[in-house]
Amino acid sequence: MFAQFDSIEAYLAKNDEINVFLGYPDGRGTERYATDNPTKTIEGKYAMPVSERIAHLFDDCEIVESVEYPEIDDEDESLNPINENDNE
Repeated sequence: MFAQFDSIEAYLAKNDEINVFLGYPDGRGTERYATDNPTKTIEGKYAMPVSERIAHLFDDCEIVESVEYPEIDDEDESLNPINENDNE
């Protein structure tokens, strides 16, 4: 399951709420519950996985069973910049 957010601000606010509840950063290597730089779904929303142990924290969120992300074009050079001089 995933919670979906319309804005990055709402996503980050929920992540902050969860981090406080879980005590992150915990000093044992866990810094946060979810990434601070989520990829938008094909619907243009931000998705956060919902862990069963903290599902009650998502009661005010839109919950979906699955999400889809846009396909990344492997040929898009902006995503994989290669300096032509690197091979010389």
